[in-house]
Amino acid sequence: KHRPDDLVPLMKRMKANGIKSDSFLCTMIKFATRKMTNADDMYYIIKHVTDGGIKPSVIDWSTLFTTLSDEHRPKEIIERFQECLSHSIRPDALMYNQVIAALIQLHRLDDVPSMMQKMRDGGIQPDVYTWNIYLNGMIKSGKFQEILSLLEVMKRDKIPASSLAYNFQLEALGALGRTDEARQVLQRVVEGRFSTREIQQAYRIMMQVYIKNKLPEEAMKLFDQIQLRFSGLDDLIYTQAVAALGAMGATDRMETLMKSRSGNRDIHFWTTCMFNYSKSEEHEKILELAEKMTAQGMVLDTPCQTMKLKALGSLGRFWEAQFLFDEMKQSNGPLDDVAWTAAMQAAAQNGQVDRVSKLFKDRRAMGSEMSASIWHVTIQSLAKANRIKEAVTLLGDMTDNGVVADSALWITVLSACRQTVSLVNTREVERLMRVQSLQHNHAVLATLVDTYAKCSDMKAAERLYRDHPEFHGDEYLNAIMVNGYARNRDVDAHSIVGLMTSYSHSGQIDAAQDLYFNLKDRYGIAPSEIITATMVDGLARADRLAEAKELANRFAPNHLPTWMSILAGARKSKSSQFAEEAAERCLQIDPDNASVYILLSNTYTTNRQFDRADHVRREMEQKEIKKIPGKCWIEINGETIETTAGKHTTETRAKWDEICQEIMKAGYVPDHSCVLRKFQTREQELRNLGEHSEKIAICWGFLLTPSETSLLISNNLRPCIDCHSATKIISKVYQREIILRDTSSFHHFKDGVCSCGDYY
Repeated sequence: KHRPDDLVPLMKRMKANGIKSDSFLCTMIKFATRKMTNADDMYYIIKHVTDGGIKPSVIDWSTLFTTLSDEHRPKEIIERFQECLSHSIRPDALMYNQVIAALIQLHRLDDVPSMMQKMRDGGIQPDVYTWNIYLNGMIKSGKFQEILSLLEVMKRDKIPASSLAYNFQLEALGALGRTDEARQVLQRVVEGRFSTREIQQAYRIMMQVYIKNKLPEEAMKLFDQIQLRFSGLDDLIYTQAVAALGAMGATDRMETLMKSRSGNRDIHFWTTCMFNYSKSEEHEKILELAEKMTAQGMVLDTPCQTMKLKALGSLGRFWEAQFLFDEMKQSNGPLDDVAWTAAMQAAAQNGQVDRVSKLFKDRRAMGSEMSASIWHVTIQSLAKANRIKEAVTLLGDMTDNGVVADSALWITVLSACRQTVSLVNTREVERLMRVQSLQHNHAVLATLVDTYAKCSDMKAAERLYRDHPEFHGDEYLNAIMVNGYARNRDVDAHSIVGLMTSYSHSGQIDAAQDLYFNLKDRYGIAPSEIITATMVDGLARADRLAEAKELANRFAPNHLPTWMSILAGARKSKSSQFAEEAAERCLQIDPDNASVYILLSNTYTTNRQFDRADHVRREMEQKEIKKIPGKCWIEINGETIETTAGKHTTETRAKWDEICQEIMKAGYVPDHSCVLRKFQTREQELRNLGEHSEKIAICWGFLLTPSETSLLISNNLRPCIDCHSATKIISKVYQREIILRDTSSFHHFKDGVCSCGDYY
């Protein structure tokens, strides 16, 4: 009665002394289970009284289940439930709900419907509480589509929708990107008979839906509505608002909101503000905010201290950064790799290579697995300081530890080898590349070939070039080979093609023609079809289509690549006449070539000749000729993401809309001639331009990499004029280097300029 937790030891002593409990004692002690705090003792009592012939009630079993749930022992709830049924106990709704919650904890969601059916079979209808338990489990398991189906079942069974059910519906629709439907659900909550607290919670979830779907402007509109409707908003609403403002880049409005909250000490709000400053690289403001937070008595947590550390490093205040990091290690305990990376970057940015190496050794001595960023910062720092041997050795250690280095790191190390003319280390880097199967990476291979050429090992450069015929049409790689041959006084047909390509792609058509028509006299080489095709390609790119056609008729009348070059040039020059003539010659050589039909159709579309374009596409359909879809591949953190034209995700669509707005401010004018279908409005055409695979790949790069990272993209087709001009402006506005490899060349976009000089 007064000390129920001491009851079990006493009963065990009774049993040890051979004293049995009578029915009166069993009845008495049964009620003690409802006062106990230990599930094992409760179960002992239930077993004891059952053995004594007294049947525990549903309340006794439910109390046991509640305690087991508090002790996070879901498996035993299921076991005891089966035991309960074996004693002919008829469970009530509470007990069923406890069992369903246990099934969800055990990730046995598939067993929940059968348990709910048992409830119905026992004459108990699953109530709102039961459904909320089930829906909550579905949310935590990410089964968003299933949640919407369950809500339809609830509606069919006339289960009244609670505010929680509406919240689950909002989360599910948001996760599926169906924001318009989520907005309608919110309206039903606002118009329903719910409390102020419940309506505010729905608004909070809807704001989060907008933020996750990259719709910060909508989130802020909603925030404005909330401010007008309610007073005394909680901290979470304000934190979501500054998160949305950060996504919009609206730091001015964020600072206005910060002033209105100047006396508030919610760490999450101020941390989000600091994160926004960090994202926009406003380092001075990060330090000012950190000082204000400390002055208000807030203790900066590790993420805030790490952002402060990055800011100090970026501002060149290396010694302060070092002091802060040492202080963090003493007061915060073991730090995560984000903090270690920030400290190492601060040292690297200030040329403190020895400090970077020491930090790397200290972190490695901790024993736990290191993130790729730790390795990257250290190796890049050593390579840029021309400590090549150390950089290459560490790159080998990184490979041995199974950590994948991205393309940018390999290029940095190879560039250092090239700068120091270190042939031994270049060979070791190539060996490591083969270990990680990187020899087929376009940008890395080109850098390796260039490094060998600059180190005067033309045999190694030739071996790589010969082993990769897929690169033989690449003018950047060809130019590397030509330069290498020139150093060694060794000119042949391959080097001629490379040199002519580099001339034509840089707009030096007269120099290319001079070389072409004097090949025999200067080098004893007769112009072959491939050399002629290269010359024709240069003329076509320069909009000199009549000369290109004349040369093709004289020296390569039946050579498909030659006439394809004229067709591509006609597409770029918007000449339907030349396109038709070139297409006719191409189809005489290869009647089923899909690229011919597509280029001709695109030329018609560029000139707004939609009827002719439709005729070409119908002819393709009749002949069952399939179009090759535009695809791009971008490497991010060692993994390759494939993008296909027309296939945006919710995230990439929102990111492109954001990028498009920014580059339009900087002078981007969409080229509607690149729209290859007929649309009703200019807005629809603009949306179509944003669905090219190159732009989707750039969006993934922006979403998944830090702002200083170069983007390496491969394309299976030539970029259109609009993608090319847009990428130039993106590289300037966002200060991003973007390297795009198309079917024949590398395009290096930097500071608003492309390495091809717009000859492509």
